[in-house]
Amino acid sequence: MKKIYFLSLFFFLLTLTFYSQIRPSSFGFSTPSSSPSDPDGSSSENAASSAYAIKQAYPSSTDGIYWISNESINSGTPFQIYADMTTDGGGWMLLASAGGSGAASQGNSVTSLDQRIYLPRSTVITLSQDASSVMLANGSSGNKTQNKIISTDDKPINVFRSSSTSYMGAGTFHYNGAYSSFSTNSGSNWQWNYGCGPTGSMTGWPFLYHACGNASGAHIMFNQSTSAGRNWNTGQWYSAWIR
Repeated sequence: MKKIYFLSLFFFLLTLTFYSQIRPSSFGFSTPSSSPSDPDGSSSENAASSAYAIKQAYPSSTDGIYWISNESINSGTPFQIYADMTTDGGGWMLLASAGGSGAASQGNSVTSLDQRIYLPRSTVITLSQDASSVMLANGSSGNKTQNKIISTDDKPINVFRSSSTSYMGAGTFHYNGAYSSFSTNSGSNWQWNYGCGPTGSMTGWPFLYHACGNASGAHIMFNQSTSAGRNWNTGQWYSAWIR
């Protein structure tokens, strides 16, 4: 009888050891409940924190309009943005678009490159706190992002974070050589590494930078309608993005 008892105990312990080896992580513990999905920005109820957050959670996201929210912007009320989910891995939020025959005006949302709108300075500063890169783009009305330049260090994003309104202050791309942080857009006629002293209107967003002295220079002055406020080629469009 004792022999049968010890044999039964032996096989029970052997089975227990085997079971614990194939399920070491959950044996004896309750399985944690699954967390809710990350917001995909598809509606105001599913507003995300940024286009980059959406792209990271949903890599197959495509270019288009998304909802985001930030507790420091409009008391957390969700609003729509346009996102480039393709360029350099995607996750870019459109902050301003201008060009064509008129100046851009301030608005609480920019949902298309066909609009002439720039976001308020306070909104840009807030959104930039969690961003790390800047992209500038321009092109014809048929291809408004034909030419693109992306920042290579933190100087340009610091420009967007700044509340400075002083001439050539921290709120412009001239400050501390921030404009030189963009690589040359080789392969096209849009060059960033040409510049000269800005005019007296260069006092921060939406007056960011004025390049001149070369036919391929770009002008980033969103609320001016003259050719000097757009770029070197009348009728061209330009835009600013962060991620």
